[in-house]
Amino acid sequence: MVAPKKGKGNHRMKSQENIINCLFESIDEYIKVDNPYESYIPLLKDDEKLYFIQEENRGSIKIGISKEPEERLKALQTGNSKKLRLLWMVNPKNRSVERNLHKIFNDDRLEREWFEPTELLLRVVLETICHCFDGCWFGSNSLIFND
Repeated sequence: MVAPKKGKGNHRMKSQENIINCLFESIDEYIKVDNPYESYIPLLKDDEKLYFIQEENRGSIKIGISKEPEERLKALQTGNSKKLRLLWMVNPKNRSVERNLHKIFNDDRLEREWFEPTELLLRVVLETICHCFDGCWFGSNSLIFND
């Protein structure tokens, strides 16, 4: 049996893995309190919310939109053998935000609205969380996410 060569490829993979682990840890820090999205940011109750739901053990991430993400989480959990958690939700500027995120992450799509948790997707989730605290998320990024 031949041992794998040590080289730049292995180093890059380890580095990418470390970055993804750091992003997951940062997201976990923000959401470890009970209902952080209710505690820190005002959500418009009757409006649709863009949400990120994740499968356990740092699994795939669903990007969706719903007026009641918590109820959507319960419905999705019923048909899923893996534990799901609501990472975050926010009132988007308009419905096209979800559609545009789906386009951006199309290459990472696993099935329908479920995506591989890539570095870029994790950065978007983390930035969404961070910017919700200063209220500037979708307004300041309208060039990226709006038609």
